Amino acid sequence: MTLVKNTILLVLVCSFGSIRGQESKMLNGIVTSDNGDVVGVVIQTSNQKRSTITDNNGEFSIGVSRNDTLIFLAVQFKRKVIPVNEAVFTAKYITVPLEEFVNELKGVTVQPYNLSGDLTSDLSNLNIGKNVSAEALGLPNADAKILSQSENKLNDADHGRFV
Repeated sequence: MTLVKNTILLVLVCSFGSIRGQESKMLNGIVTSDNGDVVGVVIQTSNQKRSTITDNNGEFSIGVSRNDTLIFLAVQFKRKVIPVNEAVFTAKYITVPLEEFVNELKGVTVQPYNLSGDLTSDLSNLNIGKNVSAEALGLPNADAKILSQSENKLNDADHGRFV
């Protein structure tokens, strides 16, 4: 009988421990940066695969559990990872400062045109073909005016053609 009681007690303790480990809550916070551009930062949890984005003020709300990891991602910021420890989990509101990320390129060449970015020199280097239009090709009715739908209906009505 004692073995059965011990087994039941062990099962209850393990169940309570796993339920406590899976306890989750909504974590509210704000993302800050020196440049102030904190709109649309993506926040993901690694364990629960939840995600959200910051609003216009950089504020967010996301469901987290103990031992989760928060990942902050944005093109203009370095990736930031924050483990959800007891202090983060019990906090009512967190502030997450992000560091700006600038990806500077040494140079860019647009192929196959080898454009430099200087419009004056690029325009003179481009080989632009002849103007291909009805007028340039000498097609008949090249100078005919194309009527709009309303003008076409009015023209049909004036000439006794009803559709």
